[in-house]
Amino acid sequence: MKQTIVIAAAFCLAPLSASAVWWAGFEWQIASKQQPPKAIIVGSQIQFIYDAVPGSQNWYWACTGPTTITDIDFSAAVAKLSGTAAFSHGIAWGIELGNSDEPNWPNSFRFQIGNASYCVIKRAKGRETFTLPWTSSSAIKRGLNQWNVLRVRRVGPTHTLWINGVQVNQFTDPDLPYGQFGFKSNDEGQCVHAFQSMSVSYHALAAARHWREYR
Repeated sequence: MKQTIVIAAAFCLAPLSASAVWWAGFEWQIASKQQPPKAIIVGSQIQFIYDAVPGSQNWYWACTGPTTITDIDFSAAVAKLSGTAAFSHGIAWGIELGNSDEPNWPNSFRFQIGNASYCVIKRAKGRETFTLPWTSSSAIKRGLNQWNVLRVRRVGPTHTLWINGVQVNQFTDPDLPYGQFGFKSNDEGQCVHAFQSMSVSYHALAAARHWREYR
């Protein structure tokens, strides 16, 4: 199977810059504060591969779309192919790369799952807080090599969340009214995270775009 490999550049104490890779009809900016991952396109998947020192923690962002997205309906299948199952990965929206609060940690909402639970974390105004605490869910398929479909729909200040077609929560928060969408993962040592079957529709301040079911 043909593979396309892109080496993402690490960033430092400056507005975030990153390498890019084309996948699912979008150009994705990829960045990491620690050792950067390799982005590999395998069939319909995008995989992020870390070859880090055992025990060292790492995280990365992959984001795309206009910076002026407001309402959004975004889903993707996520899986950890290797690594530590308890570490989290998921989808993000309202992303502001290189924001003025902290250039090396973008503002965003993050819907993340661990081995058996999920949470929503918000980074805004120089602070990171749990919008929703870690919550157990039977909708999550546990362990490595398990695909879980995460979905968020934001309409105005209302955010609704699904895992594998099951609505698991809803919250209201008017912060981060616009921004990009993408993925956020963290792990330690050597690991491979994968994403596929992305579906997104959104409205932006100066444009509108619709994308359905990339597989």
